[in-house]
Amino acid sequence: MFSAMVLALLAVRDLNTAILKPESRIWRQLVVLSLTASIAAVWAYGRVVSHIVNLGDQIGLSNLHLVAIWSGAVTVSVLLFLFPGTRKWLPVLFGVLAILDASLTLRLSQKFVSTDSGWGRSLVSRADAGHKTTLTLKSLQRKLKAPSLLGRANNSLTLRIATFYNDSTMKNRFHIAFADHPVLLNMGLGANRVWFSKDATLAVPSSLAYLALVNRSEQLGEPVLIVHSPAQMPKVSDMSSPAVRDKAELASISRSSPAQNIPAQVLQYTPNDLKLNVSCPADGWLLVTDRWAAGWRAKVNGSPVEVFGGNFIFRAVRVRNGENTVQFYYPQHLYFAMILVSWITLVAVFAIPRLNAIKAGHPKQLRFSVLL
Repeated sequence: MFSAMVLALLAVRDLNTAILKPESRIWRQLVVLSLTASIAAVWAYGRVVSHIVNLGDQIGLSNLHLVAIWSGAVTVSVLLFLFPGTRKWLPVLFGVLAILDASLTLRLSQKFVSTDSGWGRSLVSRADAGHKTTLTLKSLQRKLKAPSLLGRANNSLTLRIATFYNDSTMKNRFHIAFADHPVLLNMGLGANRVWFSKDATLAVPSSLAYLALVNRSEQLGEPVLIVHSPAQMPKVSDMSSPAVRDKAELASISRSSPAQNIPAQVLQYTPNDLKLNVSCPADGWLLVTDRWAAGWRAKVNGSPVEVFGGNFIFRAVRVRNGENTVQFYYPQHLYFAMILVSWITLVAVFAIPRLNAIKAGHPKQLRFSVLL
């Protein structure tokens, strides 16, 4: 947001300067960039729409939005280039486009962002009713039905309870198949979400390892547990990664014992933290069926430990026999630093031109045209 604001201010300054000059190079560049952006927008829109089965009843308004905004931007740019006298109306012309863009966007999204009444209010109310802050795993059973337009009814966002099908940006080539397998699916959505294994196989997350996991789980009628090193977990996201054949690894998976449900006392459960007490029957591995990501860190009994991948999707750590306090946390070291940099940059955009003008002996304030 701050970056966009800074770029907008710089662009307004450049355009303000260009309006006062007869030179046309910047206007020619504006035409080329507008045309390029419009072509890219139409192409991207077409690609996205081509993959949607149910386009809904607002597709006509969406098409109007695309034509109005992107063709309008090109038309205004060409007008400013061909007729220099119209350049003084630049703020008005682009202001009209901005208002039209905002109005059409509001109209398209109103059904989803408005909770005053109707469908939007009903959906958010159901989502809030299903929101859980504990791992009391009986309460995570799926009782709500997702809107049919989201597809795969009862396994979708926006229920805010444990799901497999959701709007995730992290690719996982085993994700859908895992969710379609009853034994493995119940590992994450069943009566418990905390699992223990004394001898989990450390495996590369390959297609063959996944098939071995499925076969062994089907034989036992219960899920087994395999783990993957943090360095190997990126292979889960590589959709084209070849299968890795390791006979000893596959043989170990085929001999795996079933994973055990163990009770957990949840001390804290937020989007960035999970802290729980567990009693483990032996030294081994603890798996929590929350999704693995590279930024997650963990402590067991106060000591930092590696966060392994578990069964291709989840998070796993080593634990010892007896009582263990396990904490998963997602630090955000750069969050406040980035806020500080953003504000400093914004202040600099306003202050530096004025300081330069004062040093040059011309304490003249710069003027910015603000488009709303």
